Amino acid sequence: MKIILSMVFCLGFLNLSFGQKDINDVKVYNMWSSYDYDTEKWSEWKANDEVFILNHNNSENIARCRLNNTILMYKKNNTAPIKKGKTPNGYEYQEIAVTGEFFVPYTLRFYENNPDFGLELIAGTVLIRFAKK
Repeated sequence: MKIILSMVFCLGFLNLSFGQKDINDVKVYNMWSSYDYDTEKWSEWKANDEVFILNHNNSENIARCRLNNTILMYKKNNTAPIKKGKTPNGYEYQEIAVTGEFFVPYTLRFYENNPDFGLELIAGTVLIRFAKK
């Protein structure tokens, strides 16, 4: 029930807007894993509901809603176009360069056909994957 109320709060509060054609505007993930460069391994999947809203408020910005009702805003880098790519395994993705709090640059890679995860968040040496499991 807590999860449902938090998501309803985020979706209602943010006044959803749609416009991006190639990827869905709302992405919901309930698991995450981080990469450890020292061991060169991914952590075990951990539960944590997050909602990513693309094109928030008729902009190219992305809102990230967390279970505790925290909302983080990512501003799209207007000088960097959305890139399309494909992994060596054939999974297609779209890569968006954004800026987060304190002007930290992030790269968000949204996957459409990857059965293991749907989003990679990259910030310097931080690499996190989000999945719907």
